[in-house]
Amino acid sequence: MRVLREMAYRAIPAGIGIPVILLLGWLGGWWWYVIVATITIVSLGEFYSGCFAKGFRPPSLLCYAWALVILVVAKQPPEVAWSLLGPVLFAASATIAIRCLAPPRHEYVGTVTSAVFGLVYLGVGLSFLYFLRNLDIPAMLGHEAAWSFSHRMGAVVLVVLAVWMSDTGAFLAGGLWGAHKLSPQLSPAKTVEGALGGLFATVLFVLLLGSLWLGLPCMEALALGLVIGIACQVGDAIESAMKRDLGLKDFGTILGPHGGALDRFDGVLLAMSAAYLYLVLVLPSHAFVAGL
Repeated sequence: MRVLREMAYRAIPAGIGIPVILLLGWLGGWWWYVIVATITIVSLGEFYSGCFAKGFRPPSLLCYAWALVILVVAKQPPEVAWSLLGPVLFAASATIAIRCLAPPRHEYVGTVTSAVFGLVYLGVGLSFLYFLRNLDIPAMLGHEAAWSFSHRMGAVVLVVLAVWMSDTGAFLAGGLWGAHKLSPQLSPAKTVEGALGGLFATVLFVLLLGSLWLGLPCMEALALGLVIGIACQVGDAIESAMKRDLGLKDFGTILGPHGGALDRFDGVLLAMSAAYLYLVLVLPSHAFVAGL
C-alpha cells in the first residue's frame, strides 16, 4: 500500500504537466520552442548549480544563450539542423573556453569541461525533442490517413511516455519484490528486480502503443521497446553517477517528489537519441522491405 500511495503522489505533477506539454507540442512552432527551451534552461541551471557546489564556475548565462541557439538550430529541417550543429557546438566550446580565461579563474579545465559537457549532454540531448517531433512515423510506414496528432507528436509521445513507464515499472517492481541491489555504489535504492520490471513495462508499452496507435510492425515495436528500455536505464545510471560525484541527492525540487527537471528527464535524454537513431536508420529499410 505504501508503494501505491507514493505512486499516486508522484502522479500529481505528471497529471498537470503532460496535457500542457502535449497541447504545446501539437501546436508546434514557437509554442513548442518555449516548452523545450524552458525544460533545457531549468535542467542546465540545476546541473550548473551542482557544479558550483563542487568548486567549478561554468559561465551559466553564456551557456544558456548557446543552448537557446542550439534549439533554434534543432528547430530547422533535419538536413539543415545536422549540418549546422557541429559548427555551432565548436563555436560554443571556443567561446566558453575564452570566457573562462577571465579572472578570477577557478579550476579552469574542470570549469570548461563541466560547462561544455552540460551544453552537449543537456542542450543537444533535449534538442531531440525537436528531432523526434520532425519524425512522422505514420507517414514513414505509409499510414497517411492517421490522426494529425499522431503525425506531429507520435514519436515524442511514444519515447517520452515509454521512459516514464520504465520509471513506473521499476518503482513498482522494486518496491514490491526488490531484493538484489543493482549498483549500490551509484544508487543504493535500485534493484535488479526493479530494472527488469522497468524494462518489461517499457517493452510492453511500446509494443502496445506503437503497434496499435502508430502502426509499427510488432517486431519493430518490440525492438524499439528494448532500445528505449535499455537506453533510459543507462541514462539514469549516468545521472546517478553525476549526482554521486557532485554530492547531491536530487538536482532540484521544482517537481516536488520527482526532484528537479533533470531528475525527471534523466532517462529521456539517452532514450530519445537512441530511439531517433533506430527510427531513422532501421525503420525505413524494414518498412521498405515489408512493402509498407
